[in-house]
Amino acid sequence: DPKGNPDPSACGGIFRDNQANDLGCVASNLGVSDAFSAEVIGAIKAIEIAQRRGWNHLWLEYDSK
Repeated sequence: DPKGNPDPSACGGIFRDNQANDLGCVASNLGVSDAFSAEVIGAIKAIEIAQRRGWNHLWLEYDSK
């Protein structure tokens, strides 16, 4: 739904270094969530993974409208 009403949702991402080499990826089913919450949860998950791996410089991009 373009208004971001609660619907089944998921988030995912790809981790790459500064030369675009793949470092890993993540995907997670969020259940029912609105679009904004799904984007925020995806960002939080990416930050948590980067922190656990010791990646101190992080650039987040997302495709939310």
